[in-house]
Amino acid sequence: MTDTWQEVHHGVLEQVRGYERARARNASLHNTDPVPPREPETSERLGLADVDFTGQVPAARILERIEHARALQLASAYGLDLAAELRRGGCTWQPHSHELLLLRPLRPLEELRLRTRLLLAGPDSVWVEGLVLEAGPKGHVLKAISWTRSRWLQLASGRPTAHPERIAALLQQIAVGAPAQARLEDRAEALRFELGRRA
Repeated sequence: MTDTWQEVHHGVLEQVRGYERARARNASLHNTDPVPPREPETSERLGLADVDFTGQVPAARILERIEHARALQLASAYGLDLAAELRRGGCTWQPHSHELLLLRPLRPLEELRLRTRLLLAGPDSVWVEGLVLEAGPKGHVLKAISWTRSRWLQLASGRPTAHPERIAALLQQIAVGAPAQARLEDRAEALRFELGRRA
């Protein structure tokens, strides 16, 4: 089912309000790092509200968690405040393509580590990889992986527009490059091998 433009607009604004509430709870989200990490990571605990009637965490909810974590990481690691960008220029990233591969079931009240990285950035687009890892001192078990492609969108017109220069410069600095694997399944297998070697 395709959302109407009004529903998309309302959803984006609700996300922004969520980011503002998160920053109010955690002042460190205002900080910037002089050497920005390419793979920021945060921890989250799944709630009972994340689970559907079958006792599983739906794919849409997993993607929502990864997107929310990415927004908080943009603020804390890079000083890129999406709420401020929306107020300043009326623009934000709007996902247009998602791929998600669930490798292990996620349980309610489970604590997870969410790691994201920018693979590629274009004049008005980004391709972001999200990893859901087990929590704990090692955290080498990959539970889910996602690829999300987004466009920098002017909400008033609904049209893509070029990234501001300062954002474009940051994106070029932190992009890690396209993975060698063209399929998400192959990418997941390569990451599981890499993570296993670190254990």
